[in-house]
Amino acid sequence: MSYRVEILPNAIKDLRKLPNNMVSRMKTAVLGLAEEPRPVGSRKLVNVHPETWRIRVGDWRALYQIDDPAGLVKVVHVFHRREAYR
Repeated sequence: MSYRVEILPNAIKDLRKLPNNMVSRMKTAVLGLAEEPRPVGSRKLVNVHPETWRIRVGDWRALYQIDDPAGLVKVVHVFHRREAYR
């Protein structure tokens, strides 16, 4: 089953702040969530509601939520690792 990836406005704003060499890598990883919303290396964050997952791309993290019944992945934020979990 293929999921639809929706990038929320906050995440688009975060993507614009990425260094040029990271933009294509992050876009590839985020768009890959359409085929596999829980790729190897992804983690479910603990004590976060609603249920939120993260993927790593270098020192950057993409936080996203999965809606299995609707077949939707919502990318909420993209952060540098030092800012992601505060």
